Amino acid sequence: MRKIKTKIAIVLLAVICLFGGNVTNVCASTLYSDTESNNSASEAQLIMTNAMTNAQKVSGSNTVYRYVSGTLSGEDEDWYKVSLLTSKSNYFTISGGTGYMYIDILNSNQETIQTFTYTSLSNSENVFRVNIATDGTYYIRIYHTLKTINSSYNFTIGNPQYLLGTYSHSFGSATLPAKGQWEQQVNLSTVSSIPNQAVGYKITVSGTSSSVSSKRYFYNEFFDSWVATKTGYYYDLPVTEASSLDQNWGVQYKSSSTTRQTFTPAFTINYVYPDLPANEQ
Repeated sequence: MRKIKTKIAIVLLAVICLFGGNVTNVCASTLYSDTESNNSASEAQLIMTNAMTNAQKVSGSNTVYRYVSGTLSGEDEDWYKVSLLTSKSNYFTISGGTGYMYIDILNSNQETIQTFTYTSLSNSENVFRVNIATDGTYYIRIYHTLKTINSSYNFTIGNPQYLLGTYSHSFGSATLPAKGQWEQQVNLSTVSSIPNQAVGYKITVSGTSSSVSSKRYFYNEFFDSWVATKTGYYYDLPVTEASSLDQNWGVQYKSSSTTRQTFTPAFTINYVYPDLPANEQ
């Protein structure tokens, strides 16, 4: 059965972004709706790559987030074409679906260079690196073998999709000298629970009250200096290599008290990271 023909559409989904402590942009993502007839390379539907960055994920700007939504039914298969560059790492990320779905990546000569297998089961890989030899036009063919059901899907190709996470570290019980200071560092590159290529966008230094320490600082190897936190004992980090979690991080507390105090120094880093294939995590 073929799907009902629909008008070719690129739908801009306007999202009103609320203004809070951090100002975010009014933003829109681009949706390419699967449009019949796109059942062969000659009918392939033109799409653009997802270009969303980690910084845009943090800010809430979706202006270059581009994704495809489609449905396979009966003997149907869906074809798309896209321009890819060798200067960028390209990933294919898919979700949804019923049963097994297969994705062929073909070059401009319509020769298959990669095939991915995807199922909606929880342990199935859904992110794949697309390996290309030259810049140019590539084709995506999506099909399934279970012809008796409809199977809806969403995918992106280009930049990986980004996710948000949080890591907290406690140094345990410590003593802050009267009118003195306490500091310590930890190497987060050895923490296996932190995803590959995680980049911090906010750090909060905690573990005591302002009456014990009203001046708190953080450190990492890239900055190579102690940086004062803001009111609330947090700091908005630049979403760049400077804030990679894969380095030494530290905290420093300056005492507000005229007596020695016991406290529990700790920090929390909010981070963003790419959703990568299992062999790249």
